[in-house]
Amino acid sequence: MQLTTQQDQAISRILTWARDPRSPQILRLSGAAGTGKTTIMKQVSDQLTDRIYWVAPTGRAANRLSLSTGKGATTIHNLIYKAEMIWGEPQFQFIGDTLDPSFLIVCDEASMVNGTMGDDLRATGCKILYVGDGFQLPPIGEGSPFLDSPPDILLTEVHRQALDSPILAYATQLRGGPRSTVPWTGSLRQKVGKWKDWEADMRWADIIITGKNQSRERLNDLYRSLRFPQEFSHEPILPGETLINLRNNRAYYPMITNGELLTVTSSHLSGHRGPWDLVFTRPDYPSLPAISAPAQLHMDGKVPNTFSGTSRQTLHTTYGYCVTVHKFQGSQAPRVILYDDGFAYGRATDRNRWLYTAVTRASSDLLIIRENN
Repeated sequence: MQLTTQQDQAISRILTWARDPRSPQILRLSGAAGTGKTTIMKQVSDQLTDRIYWVAPTGRAANRLSLSTGKGATTIHNLIYKAEMIWGEPQFQFIGDTLDPSFLIVCDEASMVNGTMGDDLRATGCKILYVGDGFQLPPIGEGSPFLDSPPDILLTEVHRQALDSPILAYATQLRGGPRSTVPWTGSLRQKVGKWKDWEADMRWADIIITGKNQSRERLNDLYRSLRFPQEFSHEPILPGETLINLRNNRAYYPMITNGELLTVTSSHLSGHRGPWDLVFTRPDYPSLPAISAPAQLHMDGKVPNTFSGTSRQTLHTTYGYCVTVHKFQGSQAPRVILYDDGFAYGRATDRNRWLYTAVTRASSDLLIIRENN
C-alpha cells in the first residue's frame, strides 16, 4: 500500500513515542473521515507485533474496529472494569491495574471518551494512543482526554478516493474544508416535505437518525405504524421488530453491548409488567444462532437508575428504527436517513459539528429529510 508523506510521518512518530519509556503516556492522533487513520493503526500494529489492547467506547464501535483492522477489539468497559450485580444493580470494579503495562492501548472513536473514563485508562499504567476525529460531538459527561487538548498528530489530507464520495465531500465542507458544489444525487440526497410522503424511503433505510428524543419517539411510532399497520397499537413487541439494547450485558457472549441492534423472532409477555421473553438474532453477529432472553422495554429510551426485580440476564431495550445521533456515534450503517429536526441550531460551529457527526454515520447512502414548517 502506498502511504502518503503525512501518513509515513505519523507512523514514525507513533512508533518512536511507543518505544521510548520517557515519552508521555498519551498521544492523540486526530483526522477527519477519509484521512487514513485506520491505515495508520494497521501499520503501527504490524510494527509492534500486536502488543496492543484494542478498545473503543461502545460495542458497535469495537466491532467496527475489529472488522477494519482485523484485530480483536473490545469495549473500554470490558477491558478495565468488572461488573457485579449487587441488589439487582450493576456495580463496576476497576481491574485496569491487572493489565500488562508494557502493552499499548489503542482507543478508537476517542472523541466519545469522557474525563472519568480517561482517568481510569491512565490508571492502567499503559501508554494510550487516542485515535479520533476532533470535529465529532463531545462525550456525554465532563471532560474529554482527546478533545480538551490539541492533537499531537493532525491528519489534514483527505484522500482523493474519499473525496470521490459525495457523502465525504459534504462532510469535508461541514468541517471547513474546500467548498465545491455538492452533488445532491445518487448516494447523497435531500428531501423537504411531510413524513407521510416518505414511506418507501423509511423502508429503504437501515437506520434513521435524528437529534431530539422527542423526534426519535415519534419516528419509531411512525415506522411501526407503517410496518405493522394492524398490530402495532396493541402489541408492544412483534416478531420482526428491531430493538436497541440500552445497557451492556456481560451475561452473554459476545457481550450484548449498549447500542447493539437486535432482531426479534418471537416475543411473549411474562406477567402483567414483564419482563418479555424474547427470541432474537444479532445482526452484528450473523453466524450466531438465535438467543432466548428476558427483556424490559423502555418506551422513553431510558433505563431507570434502579430497576429492581430483574436478573443479570435481563436486557433493557427500546425500539431501534430511529436513534439519536449521539446514540449512534461510533457506529455506521450502509443506508441512513438523517431526519434533521433542527437540533443544535445556534452557534454555527455546534450545528456543523452535529451535522458532520450525523453525515459520517452513512457508509454508502445518505438521505437527509427536513419537514416543511
